[in-house]
Amino acid sequence: LIESRESAGYPTAAAAARAMGVGLPGYSAHENGTRGLSRSAQRYARFFRVSLEWLLTGRGEMRTKPQKPALALMGIVAAAPSDSPISAMDAHEPADYIELPDESDTFLLQVHGDSALPRYRHGDYLMVDRTPENPEKMRDRYCVVDLADGRRVVKRVERNRQGQWELISQNTDVLTEIAPMIIGCYRIKGVLER
Repeated sequence: LIESRESAGYPTAAAAARAMGVGLPGYSAHENGTRGLSRSAQRYARFFRVSLEWLLTGRGEMRTKPQKPALALMGIVAAAPSDSPISAMDAHEPADYIELPDESDTFLLQVHGDSALPRYRHGDYLMVDRTPENPEKMRDRYCVVDLADGRRVVKRVERNRQGQWELISQNTDVLTEIAPMIIGCYRIKGVLER
């Protein structure tokens, strides 16, 4: 467990426990061997991106796939009226880990303008997949669209009754536009706020 932590870039047990959202006494007990790993091993293997078999037995390869940074999924947040209380798991124990996009297949674009308000603000950075998608696959989603007239915009794409592509803005103050020929649609993987 110590080797896993150090290879993942956490110099101390306290740093790893804080990043995982777990208590230091319990984590330290796992590291120093005063508490067995069986119940927590899978969580540690996922977080440190090591093989579960290697973590438990020392056999096989330490890593089964290239290590990628990940963020802890700590539960859900209501976006509609809800009376759901915060559970102990939501507050303390990650439900999963979500890998961050790989730099080899992702690029950043900075938003300029306010037609995507309130979804994307001027100055936000969009993490965009390098592989273009067919506009049909991107219907009713916000994506980055390259157009034949030389523009690159962030819009929702939809087909109208005449079969033309429409570019829909989040901001209702901006009119819907019939798209000139679409050269490429790119999936937005995430946003970094300015």
